[in-house]
Amino acid sequence: MFTTNIDHFSPFIKNNIPLVFYDRVPLDFPGYSITGDDHKGGFLATEHLIKQGCKRIAHFSGQLTCNLYQHRLAGYKAALAKYKIPYDESLVYVHNLTLDAGAEAARQILSGKELPDGLFAANDSSAVAFIQEARKMGIDIPGKVKVVGYSNDLSSRIISPSLTTIEQSGYKMGKRPWKRSFSSSTRKKRSKRITCLKWS
Repeated sequence: MFTTNIDHFSPFIKNNIPLVFYDRVPLDFPGYSITGDDHKGGFLATEHLIKQGCKRIAHFSGQLTCNLYQHRLAGYKAALAKYKIPYDESLVYVHNLTLDAGAEAARQILSGKELPDGLFAANDSSAVAFIQEARKMGIDIPGKVKVVGYSNDLSSRIISPSLTTIEQSGYKMGKRPWKRSFSSSTRKKRSKRITCLKWS
């Protein structure tokens, strides 16, 4: 979510019309929201890399105006802190998480003097771009750099080597809460957060 001005939603609130924000949600705005536990996902992704022996872990983040990427970055930092690995801001690359942007960030990392031994990418597209660029440069994945993505896109299964990724459970998030969100008892409430996450 790159939009920071959400005034266009105000008439819904003034007229008591329920709003449901899904996945990318405005922060501190009255309305229902259905999200994954992105902090936990970021933590688990980073912890997985640490348990595989990684100590210098880079992170591809989306724009930090978006709740998803704020929380995934916070989870990344929390895992580093738990395992007493210093946070290094120079290892965090903020971009649009497209294939092209991921490839450009990968080239920056892979041409540096000291390679990371792990990468947590906040989506699968940028993780796939990193793997492709590493292969072009003859860098072994996962032997030299281990990679974890996020979302469990189809691309995570067709890339070689296959990509370890966080499952967002988007279908479950979209299906479960609707009846409860719009029931007469919850309609009176102005803020509700429902979280789902599955690690695979």
